[in-house]
Amino acid sequence: MEEILREFERKLAQCRVRSGTTKTHMSRVSTYLNWCREHGEKPLEQGSLDQFLKSREDKRLMNNTIRDYTYSLTTFLKVMT
Repeated sequence: MEEILREFERKLAQCRVRSGTTKTHMSRVSTYLNWCREHGEKPLEQGSLDQFLKSREDKRLMNNTIRDYTYSLTTFLKVMT
């Protein structure tokens, strides 16, 4: 999973994404990748992303937080696939 995270960071840099945005995306994607590892999910599949977001809703996170995770993880899938 660390390799995936490093590759994502490299691709964000190639796209000249601002450092603050990169840091935010990296934090959220790291949380997602850890969840995938714990649940035996494949991180580059939409179904895994959907299940992760559902798990965030189940934790009763604020809608803004879920929206922000959705944005970062959608960016992750677009960049990595």
